[in-house]
Amino acid sequence: MADEWDWGDVGDVIVAVAAVAVAASVEAGIRGLFGGDKQRASQGMYPVKEGIPPTTNLVGDFTRVAGALIMRDAQDQAMVNMQAIHAGRIAEVPPRYWLHDDEVQLAPGGYVDAVIDGPNDGRYTNAGTYIFARTGLPTETKYTDSFLDRFPYYWTDPNWRGDNIATIYLRGIMPSNRREYYPGGIPELSCAARAVCFDWRDVAQDIDDPMSWEACANPVVWTVFKAWREWGVDWDTQIAPVLADLTAEADYCDEPVALKAGGTEPRYRCAGWHYGTDSESSVRSRLLDCMDGWYDFDRFGNLIVKAGRVETDVPIITADMIEGWVWEHGTPTEDAVKEIVIKYQSPDHKYNDVSPDPWVINELASRGETLDVPWVKWLSQSRRLAKRMVPKLNPKSRGTVSMGRVGRTFKGYRYLRIQNPDEPLMADVLCEVMQRDLSSDGGTYTYTLREAEPAVDSWNAATEEGDPVEYVAAAAGEPLAAPEITDADAVQDGTLVRVSIDATGPDRTDLTWFTAWRVGSSGTWVEEASSASGGTVTLLTGSVPQVSNLEVRVMYRTGQESLSPPSDPFDVNSTILSVPEPTNLSATGGVGQVNVSWRYPQQPFAYVKIKRNTTNNYGTATELGTEHTGGLGQTVTVTDTISPGPYWYWVRAFDDDDNPSDPVGPVTASST
Repeated sequence: MADEWDWGDVGDVIVAVAAVAVAASVEAGIRGLFGGDKQRASQGMYPVKEGIPPTTNLVGDFTRVAGALIMRDAQDQAMVNMQAIHAGRIAEVPPRYWLHDDEVQLAPGGYVDAVIDGPNDGRYTNAGTYIFARTGLPTETKYTDSFLDRFPYYWTDPNWRGDNIATIYLRGIMPSNRREYYPGGIPELSCAARAVCFDWRDVAQDIDDPMSWEACANPVVWTVFKAWREWGVDWDTQIAPVLADLTAEADYCDEPVALKAGGTEPRYRCAGWHYGTDSESSVRSRLLDCMDGWYDFDRFGNLIVKAGRVETDVPIITADMIEGWVWEHGTPTEDAVKEIVIKYQSPDHKYNDVSPDPWVINELASRGETLDVPWVKWLSQSRRLAKRMVPKLNPKSRGTVSMGRVGRTFKGYRYLRIQNPDEPLMADVLCEVMQRDLSSDGGTYTYTLREAEPAVDSWNAATEEGDPVEYVAAAAGEPLAAPEITDADAVQDGTLVRVSIDATGPDRTDLTWFTAWRVGSSGTWVEEASSASGGTVTLLTGSVPQVSNLEVRVMYRTGQESLSPPSDPFDVNSTILSVPEPTNLSATGGVGQVNVSWRYPQQPFAYVKIKRNTTNNYGTATELGTEHTGGLGQTVTVTDTISPGPYWYWVRAFDDDDNPSDPVGPVTASST
């Protein structure tokens, strides 16, 4: 698999995060729909270059994944969001989906019709939200959707299908009360999915036909698959000669293990995802962690993959082979481990991390260790892996053994037996190899060993499995109370006008707030997010127009992403700023013209306009249409071509909201 997305038949598609050139206003536009930063047209659209993100690669059984963003945009009350979740084919259309952390239920046709184990308060369902998916077939089916047709600049190649890329796609409408339908803001889409791989044990699968490959949760199979496909291990020369050994290890992973609640599950499974840029060692480590596994090559270069199990029929290191040793009994008190804290990802908890009861080793010890296995999704397996850690953390004996060139014959073995009668503690010890080192001159092999526990793989589900972490579904709760605005006033912020709002809500710390304003009682509400939190707050709106009939209101959202009703509107007069006036106005007559000069204001303004009359009457003067702009304090002269006669002139400055300054003038001059 490639490190970066191979868009294949994408053609010249513009990919919002993943690709080549996008308009900066795309993301700004969708933020604006949720009250984010607004930009004036003068700030414009400008192309930006974004690097293609690393691929997302699924491994094993179902795991929750969001993937890489292909496009996200919104306009004309339409929102679209498309993500690439796997560089290749997945086994089936994903069966579970989340928007933020709300698991949602899909009706036939992809319509989001309910929130599972969460508040069904109209979120998503009332916004016409749909979710679709493609499994990444070699020749994929193009998404055909009227919403996508509104964004033609993404699909510069009309034949783009997304071959060999598994994708998910969300669309929805953006009504004026969008906060009620998307209380968490821009919907963050994720799903549960699993990929396919080649399992040589299945006679129906052909190594040369990826369409025959199936989903598989076996960590040995996936380790071999990754070694062959991505890590440069040759199938014919390094895997095929030892396929019987690899099959035995894979079959051991599939052996049933009894469960406390009845039934069985496979001994070892894996389920996770990684970026294509993740190192081989980090991916291999996560796979081996799922089975307390071993990865090596024998002295002939053949691949060795071992699942976690103690082997007793192993080679023996005898006293005559040993050139030196260091051996100690037990574990020093300061090194002893009291308990192992377990952390894994539970499908019953939306694939979030959970920690069951720790595995207790020695109540008298004080140290703790953590077993963090994100690619394990099952309680019983996580606790069995914790049990296998015990002999490594608190071994009965441990040490190092050095040998000459004979040490090479033990390369590739995970377990060895030491028979050294010269040291009573080493008379006959089954050991696990923790590390193998070769001296710089190539003449000495040193093995770091720990005494193995043959019974570590025995399992009593009734006494050792423990209890699962309880899942508590989000309660619907009582309807939220509307907040109250206690005071609101227009305030000056440089050349802008904002509104400072004092508001109260429930006495809780998990509230985030939103402001909204409109002109008059029937205008469109402009919503904005606030950084304030808590029950009693002072909020500051963005820039508002200077009008005498402004209305403001507020809402809050809880930590469970439930949105309150809005407060009652509060009336505000926002006409508090005077626009700075031009200065040094003068007029000079000429043949068929009058030259009008002035100096622009020293404070920010938008433009200046001229009024002219044939009498000294401002009320009946005619406004000349041109908007004159220039630098602060700059002097300008404008020529007014006019028929002969006396004329009176006035000028006014305007701000960005077209509010005028007081008129300056008159000055008079005659055209001859």
